[in-house]
Amino acid sequence: MISHGAYMSRARGMHGIDLRADDVLYTGLSLTHINAQGTLRIGLTAGLPIVISRKFSKRQLWPICRKLTAPRSISEA
Repeated sequence: MISHGAYMSRARGMHGIDLRADDVLYTGLSLTHINAQGTLRIGLTAGLPIVISRKFSKRQLWPICRKLTAPRSISEA
């Protein structure tokens, strides 16, 4: 088991990926998926908005990102 502090500190290391204040983080994955959790952690520690889709759709991925003005995606499906 990993402590809460260790879990959150791993997100701080991802801030080297050149996040900007106007970035919107998006994931189409369930929060039971580690990549979605990583997106959530990064957003929380960086103070960025996070969009979590109810259901992932490969066909709708980029239209959703364009609609939300989220040009970059951290979670890969």
